[in-house]
Amino acid sequence: MNMKSRIRFDAYNDLWVDVTGCSIHDLQRASLMGGNMLVYHLIDDEYRIGFTYTEGRVTVQFLGCVITEEQFNTQMKLWGNESWKKIAPGTELLLLDNQYFI
Repeated sequence: MNMKSRIRFDAYNDLWVDVTGCSIHDLQRASLMGGNMLVYHLIDDEYRIGFTYTEGRVTVQFLGCVITEEQFNTQMKLWGNESWKKIAPGTELLLLDNQYFI
């Protein structure tokens, strides 16, 4: 695991923890907390998946887990062409072929 984190406060003194260098397996474990999973496409033709958990004034973001275009397209189809999915606390996401969440 090669994760790094950065802690910051916003103008309202809310705490943000940004975690980078995560894998799709790290996101699977983190999603047990409940939150929002997001797939997105960057301008430089990189595809990524991330997860955000918020409790009160604390937000933890798992950012920039790189995925392939195929993983992106398949995940979008599995989510009904939505780029994000709300995950209920305690929900264990399954990884299909270690690449897609179902």
